[in-house]
Amino acid sequence: MAEISIIMPAYNASEFIEETIQSVLAQSFDDWELLITDDGSDDHTVEIIQQSFLKDSRVKLLKNECGKGPAAARNNSINQSTGDYIAFLDSDDLWKPTKLETHLLFMKNLGSDFSYTGYNHISACSEFMKKIEVPESIGHKSLLTGNVIATATVMLRRAAFSDLTIPDFPRAQDFALWLKLLRQVPEANGLQSVLSDYRITPNTGNRRKIYALKYLYDIYTQQEKKSPASACALISRMYFHRLIKYRTRRSS
Repeated sequence: MAEISIIMPAYNASEFIEETIQSVLAQSFDDWELLITDDGSDDHTVEIIQQSFLKDSRVKLLKNECGKGPAAARNNSINQSTGDYIAFLDSDDLWKPTKLETHLLFMKNLGSDFSYTGYNHISACSEFMKKIEVPESIGHKSLLTGNVIATATVMLRRAAFSDLTIPDFPRAQDFALWLKLLRQVPEANGLQSVLSDYRITPNTGNRRKIYALKYLYDIYTQQEKKSPASACALISRMYFHRLIKYRTRRSS
C-alpha cells in the first residue's frame, strides 16, 4: 500500500507518455503507486508502460478494453488504488521532481483535504510558455465562474470524500469533478509553487472551444442543476472575467 496513488488515463499517448512517466520516477518522494489505465490504445502506449513496469514495479498497467473514455479510465485507476492520497497526472503533462514531496507536506501542514498548485504552460516540445498563478483557496461558488485548477496539480485526501467517482462527461470531466468535490468539503487550497507543467498541443485549442461552447453548459445544467438561463449567465460571466484578465495582461 502506497501513501499516494497517482491516477493516469492513457489513449494513444506514445508521443509523450514516456517523458511523463519519467517525471514520476524522478520524484524525491518515493512512497507512491502509478496506476495507468489504457483506454484501448492502438499505438505503442501499452508497450511503453510495460517497459516502465519492468524498470519499476510501482508502475501498474490497467486496461479498459472497449475505449470507454478518460473518465472511465480514471475511475478504473481510482477503484484499484490503495493510497491515502490521490494525485492526478495526464499522460502528456509533467511534474517537477519535488512535486509529491512538497505538495504532501503542504497538505499535512495545512490539514487540507483538496489542494492544487501553480503550474506552467509548456509547448509540445516541452518548452516553457508561461507561468499560471492560482488563488490561495477556492470554494464551490467561486469555481462555478471558471476552472482555475489544472488536473496535474491536484491532490486529494481520500478519507475526506464519500464519492470520488469522476462524472462521465465527454469533456471537462476534471471541472465537473472539482465542483462535485467542493460540495463535500468547504474549499480547496492553493499552493503557489509551480510543481507541474501543462502541455499545450494543437488539439488543446480545439478542446477548449468545445469545452466552452457545449460541455460547460452540460455540466451546469445536468450536474449542477442550473436552469438554461443561469448556465448561460455563468458562461458569460466566465468569459467576461477572461477578457478583463487578457486585457490587463496586454496593457501591463
